[in-house]
Amino acid sequence: GNRGCVASMELRAYKLLARLGRQICATNQPGGRDRQAVENFCQGLWVFDVQGTAKADRILEVFEYAYRRYGVTNFLIDSLAKCGFADDDYTAQKNFVDKLSDFARNNGVQVHLVCHSRKRSDENEVPDKFDVKGSGGLTDMVDNVFLVWRNKPKEKKIQDARSDVERKQAMLDGPDAILNCCKQREGEWEGYIQLWFDRASLQYLQSVDGRPVRYCA
Repeated sequence: GNRGCVASMELRAYKLLARLGRQICATNQPGGRDRQAVENFCQGLWVFDVQGTAKADRILEVFEYAYRRYGVTNFLIDSLAKCGFADDDYTAQKNFVDKLSDFARNNGVQVHLVCHSRKRSDENEVPDKFDVKGSGGLTDMVDNVFLVWRNKPKEKKIQDARSDVERKQAMLDGPDAILNCCKQREGEWEGYIQLWFDRASLQYLQSVDGRPVRYCA
């Protein structure tokens, strides 16, 4: 029932919508009967259709317009690296996040900003907020910080398995990903959530035997 606006400069709009269609229908091949259901589900979704690097001020202008004109309350930027800042321009990055925070609090909306991780010597460890690439002010000013860790050691075990038995054992070796809530300003909980990836629906599930959810009628 909420309205959202996505600024995804890392993914073309048609590919983004195709992936959403798979997630909404919980299948890798949505059929003809699913088209209208997906369109109905996405009626409250606006996509800022731009590829490459978009200037931060332009993104803020679009978000402000979407909020005032269409009542959009959820905003997503993917990613900070595509907002027109140099990697070492920490002041500009910090000022942009400060403006996003003001926009969210002043209007009672949610803004989700995707950031990349710093290059680490060991990808086997779950990252924390100090691994976010860019200014330290990025995590200081926001209300919540979530980090996604992909279990590549498990993927390697599955890939290297020499039999079906080894492959099945590797698939049961921990979660496919971990969602790390390492900051929650107004909450009392921080911690890890284990997730299992369903390749057909592109959904993350809460258990190894979980089933994807179909979100459209």
